[in-house]
Order: sequence, then C-alpha cells, then structure tokens
Amino acid sequence: MGQCHSGLGQWHKADALLLKSRNEAERVGDARSLEECSLFLAFNKVLQGDITSAFADAEIVNKSARLRGDLQMQVMSSIVQATGFYYLGNLAPFEERLTQLDGYAAPGINFEMDSINKILYHGLSGLRWLKRGELMNAMEEAKKAKELFALEPQPSLYYSFLGLYHALLVQIFVVRKQEEASKSTQASATAIKKFTSRLAKDFKMLEDFCVVFPIAAPCMNIIKGLLEQSLLKKKNIKAFEDALAQAHDLGMSYYKALVHQWIGLSMDIRDTQKDVQIKLRHKDTAMEMFIQLQVNESQLFW
Repeated sequence: MGQCHSGLGQWHKADALLLKSRNEAERVGDARSLEECSLFLAFNKVLQGDITSAFADAEIVNKSARLRGDLQMQVMSSIVQATGFYYLGNLAPFEERLTQLDGYAAPGINFEMDSINKILYHGLSGLRWLKRGELMNAMEEAKKAKELFALEPQPSLYYSFLGLYHALLVQIFVVRKQEEASKSTQASATAIKKFTSRLAKDFKMLEDFCVVFPIAAPCMNIIKGLLEQSLLKKKNIKAFEDALAQAHDLGMSYYKALVHQWIGLSMDIRDTQKDVQIKLRHKDTAMEMFIQLQVNESQLFW
C-alpha cells in the first residue's frame, strides 16, 4: 500500500505506512524488507524535493545491503543517491555514483541489474554524457533507457518513469545542441521533424504511466513544454503552467522550482510588458526555491 500511495502522491499516507513497515522489519530482523522500505522512503523524498534527507535513507540501504552482500540493493542505493546528487547540481558525487554503477553494468561480470535499475541507470548515464558534451554517447544511453521501459510491463514500479523522463530530457537537449551547431537550416529542420515523430511514441509511454501514477504528470508536462518551445518553436507556456499546478498539488517542490525557471526563461519578442514581469517573477521564485532546496542551479540544463 505504501507504494500505491506514493504513486498517487499521497506522501503522508505512504511515508507513514513505509515507516511502520520499516520499524516492523527492523524488529523482526528482516533486513531485506528494511532496505526496501528505506529505498522507497528515499525516492519519495527525492520526488518531494527533500533531497538531502533522502541520502540518510539511501545510506541505511547501502550499509545493510553491504553486510548481506546484496548487490542489487547496493545498486538501488547508488541510483537514488546519483539521482539526488544530479538534482542538486552536485556533479562530482553524481559522477562517482555513476562510476560505481558502471562497474555493475559492465559486460562479463557475474551480476545483472534488474530491469528497473537498468532503466534508471541508463537515463542517468545519458545525463552524464550530455553534461560532458559527448552527445552520441548520451543519445545511445537514452535510447537504451527508452527501449527497456517499452519492454517493461506497465504499470511498473512507481518511480521507474524517472528513467524515461531523463532519457527524453537528454534527447531534447542533444537535438537542440545539434540544431544550434548546424549550419544548414534545412538539414536541422529535417532532423528535428524525424526526431519529433519518433518522440511521439516515447511521450505516449509517459502519458500512459501518468494515468496510473499521477506523480509522473509534472515531468510529462515539462517534457511537453520543452518539446514545444525548444524544437517546435511554440512560445505558449500552457504545458509548463500545467506542470506547475500539478507539482504544487502533488507537493513536488523540486519540479515546481524547475517549472518556475522554465517559465522564467520562456521570453518571447511578442510578450507584453505584463508578460515579461510575470516571467521574471517566476524566475525569481525559482531562484528562491533553489536556495531553499540547496540546489546549485547553474549546473543544471537551461
């Protein structure tokens, strides 16, 4: 039930049930269940924006799993930590966690990540390569995350959508960078048309996921807004406004801050003075929230 409430964004109910289960698991000495509850609590904190607190729960998972020699749970702990560090703009520890995960994903080792972990790992790895400017590697990792997500029976684990969300972010930013670097407007337009056609199917997966787990809705509309503004050159901010309302209603403050920033950056020459003032206020709000959330926003993608 804790997972169900988590996917619906009913955080108080979810966390109360997960804490109760974790305490019971600790009482009876069930280490695996204790780790699973701690992992869900950590992901819930990341999704709500309480990222620094999530690290404590992830460390509970890591320490217990190491004592038991459970590599799968160690991987899951590293994934939630890597996600948190990336969201905070803390790139050095983000890279460290990804390097650890690379070892678990390397060919020829006597271990295989489960499918959800693979989706999340490849999505994060795509962000890493994108940040390094290695666009082909970024696209390849994003492709792997999307393909694995498509194979997963849906609905899957409530936070698995993050792998698809990160993959779509990567692809949008890669195409945008390629467009900026292209000297041929026609070639750029053709490439974007092909990409947006392929993206429609991928975006539909995220839409379908939202029907079961509404917590994915803000991310879905962030992707929609970025797609419209960055690639389709539509200047309306309706998708971002929808994402903002959803993130507010669901208590997902990190994503709410992101959307404030995207609206603030959505300036258009047709904006009235009132429009400009409103967007500047969004940007100011984003900066205030990033400070409160301890996010180094300069290391994120804008």
